Amino acid sequence: MLSSKRFQLGAVLITVFVVLTYWVMQTEPPKKKPKAKPVTPSVTAIKNEAGNHALELLAYGSVMPAELITLEAQAKGQLIALHRDFEPGGQIARGETLYSIDDREYQLNVDAANAALKKAQADIAMEAAQRKVAEKDLEILSKRMQLSDESKQLALRLPQQRQAEAALASAQRQLKQAQLDLSHTQRQIETNVVVVERKKVIGDTVSIGDEIGSVARADRYWVELRLPTDRIAKIQPRTNAKGSHVKLKANGIDYQGELIRIHPQIDSDSRLAKVIVEINQPLTQSSRPLLLGTYVEAKIMQQPINNAVKLPREALTSDSRVWGVDNKGLLQVEAVHLIDMDSQSAYINPPKSLDYIVTNSLKTLVPGTKVNVK
Repeated sequence: MLSSKRFQLGAVLITVFVVLTYWVMQTEPPKKKPKAKPVTPSVTAIKNEAGNHALELLAYGSVMPAELITLEAQAKGQLIALHRDFEPGGQIARGETLYSIDDREYQLNVDAANAALKKAQADIAMEAAQRKVAEKDLEILSKRMQLSDESKQLALRLPQQRQAEAALASAQRQLKQAQLDLSHTQRQIETNVVVVERKKVIGDTVSIGDEIGSVARADRYWVELRLPTDRIAKIQPRTNAKGSHVKLKANGIDYQGELIRIHPQIDSDSRLAKVIVEINQPLTQSSRPLLLGTYVEAKIMQQPINNAVKLPREALTSDSRVWGVDNKGLLQVEAVHLIDMDSQSAYINPPKSLDYIVTNSLKTLVPGTKVNVK
């Protein structure tokens, strides 16, 4: 019994030994992993090259009339005619009649003034004839007696002549006034206009000073923009030369304008400077008429910056430094002089020791790191 157990134990040990030997022979020794090669990080960068740049100053504002004309009646009477386009949005050409007031009474006044003028002219003629007679009488009388200067003037009817001349001048003035009053019964416009508001209709009775409506000059509009005060020195209002060019956009449509004025007073609420942009032919300049009150985006062309590097604003640190790559391909940090910036870009003097300026964010790299530029 004991020998049988020993035999079984020996068989098990032999089997385990055979299995282990086979496994060792079939299993290859582990291969050594190759050493990892160092990876050179890549950065996004622009070349350190200076150039000349035209800056745009972004601002916003609303379109308003360059000239808003309030039409007030200059004569009293019944409104008998209005221009066919005298309604909001209507366009009326220069020289056309906007409205007419019943002029019959004013025409009668002109006729009466004409009659008074003709009478005064007749009185002058009659007085001239009488003076000729008086001169002959004075000549005869002077041979008989000595007359004073005052007596001679009376004899020559000089007071009557002056009275007749004054009456003539008064009649002429009355005729001019009557004609002027008659002309006030109609209103012609001196420039192309667009109607903003109508307050009277045909048949209404108006008095002098009553508002009939209002029109805006149609060939030019204004936009008032607000800017930081430090930007005023970088833009050019119209003087003898043209002002700064302004690109405007409203509802996806582009318009062109010119900076014409800098307001002498800053805005009391925002403490910003105010400038005025003029838009010529706003109703026909683009594919869609520009409407009064439209809110527009404006880009004012500033004075150009010369010999500067343009880079994204985010590439410049808060303490005016930039990351860059030198001629050995090493990452460096350099302080720079900021010339100006707009809404998207910064403009700096060219850094002296950098070939490239990095524009992407660097979170884990340090100066002196070897990098690839892409």
